[in-house]
Amino acid sequence: MPGLGIFNISDLSLLDQTIAFLVLMYALFRKRTSISMHGKIAGIAFLLAVPSIIYMLYSGSKGLVLNYYGFILTLHRLLGILTILSAIMFVGNQWKWKKKIHMDIGLLCWALAFILGITVYLLHYGFISP
Repeated sequence: MPGLGIFNISDLSLLDQTIAFLVLMYALFRKRTSISMHGKIAGIAFLLAVPSIIYMLYSGSKGLVLNYYGFILTLHRLLGILTILSAIMFVGNQWKWKKKIHMDIGLLCWALAFILGITVYLLHYGFISP
């Protein structure tokens, strides 16, 4: 169980996602001074999240479920997929018609997936109970 001084992969994944999200917030701050740096830093944020994404795909393939609040995990997965797809498009600069509204939607998806991911973690490890 977390909190005993021993990190497991889920703890590291949560830490990784937190750092990646904070880097993304820094990228948003930088867009005021340099749109070029904003894009580079946002790309770094996505790359930082990749190890956690791989771990989550692995966990999903092993059948991670939440007995009472399965809809939270399902919504987390759906928003995560939308976030990953939009991030790939933005970072790869393949979305030629991207606009601020598209990036705002991507950010909202990432923020909601992040919050739901924390909720999944807390439920899964018994920090909050159903």
